[in-house]
Amino acid sequence: MDKKITLLLVILLSCPATANTNFTQQLTPDWNSISIPLDVIDTPPSRLGICSGQYLTLTKTHKYKLLINFTDADGQHYDNLRLDQGPFSLGVGDRFLVDGKIYEYENAQRQSNDTTMRITVEDIFDGGNFTTDLTAVTTPASIDFYTYPYESVADNLDEITVKPDPDYPHGNDVFTGQFGSTAVTILYDGGDIYLFPPSYYLAHNITPLNRKTMGVEPQVLGPAPINNFEAPLQQKRIWFIKENGTDLNNEGPDANLDDILVEYTNYQREYVLIDMYDRAFDSTTDTRYIESVRVSTQEISNNFPLNSTYQTLVLNDDNHTVATLPQSGNRITVDYGENQTINSVEICY
Repeated sequence: MDKKITLLLVILLSCPATANTNFTQQLTPDWNSISIPLDVIDTPPSRLGICSGQYLTLTKTHKYKLLINFTDADGQHYDNLRLDQGPFSLGVGDRFLVDGKIYEYENAQRQSNDTTMRITVEDIFDGGNFTTDLTAVTTPASIDFYTYPYESVADNLDEITVKPDPDYPHGNDVFTGQFGSTAVTILYDGGDIYLFPPSYYLAHNITPLNRKTMGVEPQVLGPAPINNFEAPLQQKRIWFIKENGTDLNNEGPDANLDDILVEYTNYQREYVLIDMYDRAFDSTTDTRYIESVRVSTQEISNNFPLNSTYQTLVLNDDNHTVATLPQSGNRITVDYGENQTINSVEICY
């Protein structure tokens, strides 16, 4: 049986009398957002702001990669799980998320027909190995795709070139296929693998990937509907929202409209909206990054942007680094870097 991604919460006090036990909210599912259920198995924490000792941590790295650390309901702690699209390499313990499940890249073996590459990954939650066969690319044209950096696109964007061997099939080291229940596109290039949305797949062909971007992609992490709140008492949950040209987190007149937001919620319906992106930052004219952590009383989506009516708290500079949520006692700690860029966000629950 598949296990959901879960978090363990130390029991502090019994549920406050005012806790709202109706934890179902209907919103229209959106392919630009995904959810990862974090089902917590015990009673609500106190409202005293006392940290239980269990943490969810999100950390930026390598200009576009995002790492998450957390503890599941069995007490197993996971460090440096990658939420980006790659590259993932053999022999270094790379763990990544597809369809809400954790995998580790274990092996790649060219098959005897020379046109098939068999990828093996370990299913970290349920155990055992999972294999998928990729087919050799038959079009010799090279492609370029680009990273999706957190800040200053002009300065931080990296270009990645993939060039199939024209001597197909002999010597070819570029393969494509689909992975997981939602058929995420997988690209193999010389031992490294990359993950892209399902719509980018074309058998034996990588041209659909040309000039695409690679970073934190909701459609790769798993398109679970964001209105699926049926869960045990004390559900914790995170999901990712890709802005589509609308200011979803109430940044104001200087808003960035291409952020990828992380939203965390708890049983008490406190919604924490984490924005680690300012891709429009210009060091010649701007003095600080527009990045923030905001708390809302309503769930935010592409269909329901944050506004001042629902916004209850803002952390957006190094004078405001810690906040305790009033209903749950969950504690948010923000680590800032130069010019108010956010390096990491920790939530103690």
